[in-house]
Amino acid sequence: IASIPKTNPAYHTGMLDINDRALSLKINIMDATPYMYVSPANMMFSTIWITAILGIFTALKRKKEQLKRIDDLELNIPLS
Repeated sequence: IASIPKTNPAYHTGMLDINDRALSLKINIMDATPYMYVSPANMMFSTIWITAILGIFTALKRKKEQLKRIDDLELNIPLS
């Protein structure tokens, strides 16, 4: 198309063809987009991330409780 003059009818036909193909590609991508997020691989990675985040929060909570117990023991030791 780049070598055809813009006044040539073939140029106009070629541009219409490119426009139709671009529109078709756009529609196909829009139709496929929802399925890209629900693939088995994405579900597996999401599960792994959620598990990792929950594990981190659980570890932090346990460490906080452990440090609180140590602080409570240190505060209750009588000084003699």
